Amino acid sequence: LVAHSGGTPIGLKTAYTYPEKIHAYVGVAQIVNDYEQELLSYDFIVKEAAKSGAVKARKAIKVIGPPPYEEPEKIFMKAKYIVKYGGFIHRNATKRLISTYLNYLTSPEYSLKEGFRTMRGKGLDFTMNARWEEIKNVDFTKEIETLNVPLYFFQGKYDMIVPTVQVQNYYNALKAEKGKKLIIFEDSAHVPMLEEKEKYEGFLINVVLKETLSK
Repeated sequence: LVAHSGGTPIGLKTAYTYPEKIHAYVGVAQIVNDYEQELLSYDFIVKEAAKSGAVKARKAIKVIGPPPYEEPEKIFMKAKYIVKYGGFIHRNATKRLISTYLNYLTSPEYSLKEGFRTMRGKGLDFTMNARWEEIKNVDFTKEIETLNVPLYFFQGKYDMIVPTVQVQNYYNALKAEKGKKLIIFEDSAHVPMLEEKEKYEGFLINVVLKETLSK
């Protein structure tokens, strides 16, 4: 059994608090420190907008302003530009997003109504608002310095939703008594499970699962 998280705070906290119940922890685009994360991603879109010469985008980004943010609305506004400049999906963003939306509408796990609500970000909006106080105060560099389960971080090289440099720095400092691995997806940003699906699944099956079962 593997604790597999989309990088959410609760996933890493669970592995830290109940290591005896977890065989391995996989953090994908692992949240580390929300304030630093928002600052790095804001600097990214400021620089990209300046390089592109897009006056309208530069004005909109200035209105958003740098963190800290008191509500998640500005994070959603900022995310629009992270997507625009390739920090969410590295290549073929429009094509891959359309494919994902079609999956929402055709999946047996979703009703058609639920699929449309997911496409419109209603679930994400609900979750961010419900857990906002927890998310905005996350700083695992101080909260979790040692982990007592096998650790795997999956990170897209071009991720600017959760900036890769931040995950790398945390990985280097984190003590993992049962071993740790940082796997960088060289042609991905925030969603390697979508951008490099075969490589992603291969690592889960041929590395994480095999190493976990052998221990």
